[in-house]
Amino acid sequence: MLDHYSSILPTKSSLFCKIRTYLVTLIPALATYYTSFASIDGFLLTSRSVNCPAWSNIKVARYSVVITTVILLFSSIHILIYYNVKMINAENNVFLCIPRDGIYTFFVSIYFIVCFLIIPCVMMIISSILTYMHIKKSQRHSKTLPLSRKRTCRLDRHLLIMMLVQVSLSLIFLSFRIVNRTYSILTTNVKNNNYRIAIESFTNELSFVMYTLNFAKSFVVYTLTSRLFFEIFCERIMGLYRTILTMIKRISPQSKNLHTSSVLNTMVRVYHTSNINT
Repeated sequence: MLDHYSSILPTKSSLFCKIRTYLVTLIPALATYYTSFASIDGFLLTSRSVNCPAWSNIKVARYSVVITTVILLFSSIHILIYYNVKMINAENNVFLCIPRDGIYTFFVSIYFIVCFLIIPCVMMIISSILTYMHIKKSQRHSKTLPLSRKRTCRLDRHLLIMMLVQVSLSLIFLSFRIVNRTYSILTTNVKNNNYRIAIESFTNELSFVMYTLNFAKSFVVYTLTSRLFFEIFCERIMGLYRTILTMIKRISPQSKNLHTSSVLNTMVRVYHTSNINT
């Protein structure tokens, strides 16, 4: 909104600049670290060790969320202190919310790369590799396992596929955005021609779109890469279908909504087709 509706927003307000930058930095960082902890949880669940699965419980998850949130809240406070509004173009009355000139510019660039790219990506990569090793070990012994254990191994394989795809996409989206943002910070005071400004504006918008998609990709990834997740999704849709039919019968027992029925019948056929294919 600030980029496209600057005429109706307080772009000259220093307080608005600080709070906006702080929240825009903090909220995606929390989501990224929560995703990293989810990949670690998958590693703990697939471990054959006696102690590792014990750490995968709701109590540990709550403590991890609280501690991570507190650390990021306090570690990002410097943004509220050293970010400010600066006039970039006096002729067109253009203002930008940028970090203070000097050593802080390099500090905040390193801060973004280390805290929001390297650390979460390393966590996801290491946990994915260890999860892959655990599942490979379990596959070697799957032939001699009982049926219930084989089902667990099947769930682990689906988990691994989803995790690897999600981690790979996260690495691409996060890397592009963080590198682009770091470049923008370091070149804030560099004067460019119109062609260079257009290129930087395009890459900035593209990186922002990819960065936003990073937090909306989970459903698509799980549905496309896991047949098991797709089956569960179809079951939920069927449950919704039955609930809607029950409500229609209660509201108007003598009438039928032909449009609703045709849509729901199509959903039923898709569900049965997916079951036949699987």
